[in-house]
Amino acid sequence: MVNVTKAVSARQRAREASLKFYEREKEREQVQLRYFQAMESVDRVYAQRDREVEAVRARAELAAHTAVADAGAAIVALLELKVSRSEIQERLGCSAADVRRAETTSAGAGAEAAGAGAKAEASVEASVEASVERPAVYVDVDVDVDIDIDAMDA
Repeated sequence: MVNVTKAVSARQRAREASLKFYEREKEREQVQLRYFQAMESVDRVYAQRDREVEAVRARAELAAHTAVADAGAAIVALLELKVSRSEIQERLGCSAADVRRAETTSAGAGAEAAGAGAKAEASVEASVEASVERPAVYVDVDVDVDIDIDAMDA
């Protein structure tokens, strides 16, 4: 009978040890899950950052292109005022190539550039809006709402 109680006691200790092992393993799995969720969050943050940087880069590129076009238009306006190329270079501190570029760009651009600039700006804004991640909003639609319409009219 002593051997039977020892065997029962040994089985009980084995069950307790097994239970402790599974509890520790469950805790480890929960910590692993927390790690993986945190790393997914990091990936989402970096992806959002990259989209926002690209959007800022696109807006800056558009602004720079618009400024360059405006500078070219100013050079052309001086040429139309019969200011010599050398005087334009001296007044503006630009090169002869800048003057030639503005002159050739203005010859074919005209009103098309203004329309293209507006289209490009709209395109950049649309891509910026599309690239910015919005947080998910969850709405519980199974909620009962009682509205007293007569009270709202008063």
